[in-house]
Amino acid sequence: MIKEKDLLHRLRDILKEQQYMLDGEVSQFQEMNRIIDLLPYEELNKNFHGTIEEINTYVNNLTTNQPIKEHIEVNKPNISRWLEELEMLEDGGGAVTIDYEQRKGREI
Repeated sequence: MIKEKDLLHRLRDILKEQQYMLDGEVSQFQEMNRIIDLLPYEELNKNFHGTIEEINTYVNNLTTNQPIKEHIEVNKPNISRWLEELEMLEDGGGAVTIDYEQRKGREI
């Protein structure tokens, strides 16, 4: 079975690549979707549930009508924050600064 830390690390790797290249592939979004499905959501630190939900929304909001490059560019500030939050989660961090409920998902 794939470990939670390995899944989080791979998710971060994909987001880092998209952030750096400001572009991506449909296969990356498919892989991120699979990773999110495999994450033991209920066992994750509850402070990071919003982060995972936002990334899931980002993945699912990619449409066939919108170029991937544009989708990534629009979400670049979010990707930067998600990378920091995923690193905290991977390192066993306690909390993110502003949770999903406070943000009401307005970044997405």
